[in-house]
Amino acid sequence: MTFSRTPCVATWPCAAAKAGARWCGGRRGPTALSPGSCSRSWRRICLRVNEIAPGSRVCLDANVFIYHFCGRSRQATELLLDVEDGQLHGFTTSGVLAEVLHRLMVIEAVSVGAISGASPARALRRRPEVVRALRRYYRDTSSIPAMGVEVIEPGGDLLRASHPLRTGYGLLTNDSLLVAAALGAGMDVLATADRDLARVREIDIALLDDVST
Repeated sequence: MTFSRTPCVATWPCAAAKAGARWCGGRRGPTALSPGSCSRSWRRICLRVNEIAPGSRVCLDANVFIYHFCGRSRQATELLLDVEDGQLHGFTTSGVLAEVLHRLMVIEAVSVGAISGASPARALRRRPEVVRALRRYYRDTSSIPAMGVEVIEPGGDLLRASHPLRTGYGLLTNDSLLVAAALGAGMDVLATADRDLARVREIDIALLDDVST
């Protein structure tokens, strides 16, 4: 699916500061920069995806890819186009790629009418002949590196690094692992549709807010 697009325009820091920055949950956090400088004197907790500064290193959550491929978020597609154009540096993890592969497989099986019900993944597990016939999920997932997205293998002890994120913010396992990987790789922004991640203060969160049902 293709969309008309507009370029990614940076509104941080000066334009956003003049307009009044939006803080997720009314929270903000100080950085080491001087509050008097025209720079990021306060870390924004939540951004819109079109407010990510050009040149930023952006970690992409699985739902960004899912909503792009399913045509459910123009913002997701715009974000990936900005990565492909080189305006943003896009990264994701091998774990995210595996999640995208699995979820697109199930979505494809449902979309072709091969399975239905409240537990489609469980239903698909009982239909190996359906899995053998599916193709699009693999084609779409395989195209992600060609979009300019670098797939990284998180280094260090990710299990240990992610534990404070679970105990501190109440994140579930996959979310905490993704945030820990983004922090360990020096990402500037984590792009996601998951509002639970807006609780995290260690990295700027860019939220998709146009996801259709």
